Amino acid sequence: MEKQELRALALGLRAKLLPEDCGEGNKAILGFVKRLPEYQLATVIFCYLSTTGEPDTRALIEHSLGQGKRVALPRVAGRGVMEALEIFALGGLVPGRYGIPEPPPDSPPLTPETIDLAIVPGLVFDRQGGRLGRGGGYYDRFLAGYSGFSLGLCYSPFLAEALPLGAHDKRVTAVITENGKERA
Repeated sequence: MEKQELRALALGLRAKLLPEDCGEGNKAILGFVKRLPEYQLATVIFCYLSTTGEPDTRALIEHSLGQGKRVALPRVAGRGVMEALEIFALGGLVPGRYGIPEPPPDSPPLTPETIDLAIVPGLVFDRQGGRLGRGGGYYDRFLAGYSGFSLGLCYSPFLAEALPLGAHDKRVTAVITENGKERA
C-alpha cells in the first residue's frame, strides 16, 4: 500500500475512535512510558500535544512538569520547520498553524542537543520504529538533527509490521502501544 493510501486509511480509522474507548489504552501507554529508564532519566523532554485519535499526551506532559522535568512542545516556525519551545504549564498555549495549540513565540527555545527524550507523533508506526506522519516532514527534519532517544506512541491497531519508507523518513528508537514496547 502506498503512503497516501495508508494515511487515508489511518485517518479514517482514527475518526471512528471515541475518547471513551481510549481511556484504558491511554492509561496503559502512560504507565509504560513512565517506567521507561529513558523517561525516568530524562531531564528535558520534547513532546507533541495530542489531537483526536492519538494517545493522550496531556497527562504525560503534566506528569513530566510535576516531576520537575523541562518540557518543550513544537511550534511551527515555517513551512516544514518546527522549533522546540519550553513550556511551564499547559495553560497559555496559543492556536498554531494547524489548529494545534503551541507555545507562544516568545517561549524559550530548546535545541535538539539539550533534549534527552523526544516523543513523536505518527499516524502509523511499524515494529522497526518506522513512522508515517501526515506528510509535512516536520518530524523527519527534527529527527534528522536529533541523536537522543525518540519514542512513538500509538494504539495497537496503528502498529504495522512494516511501512513503505523513503530515504528521508526517520525511524524512532522505540514505539509504545497499550500492549507495551516495541524495539529499542
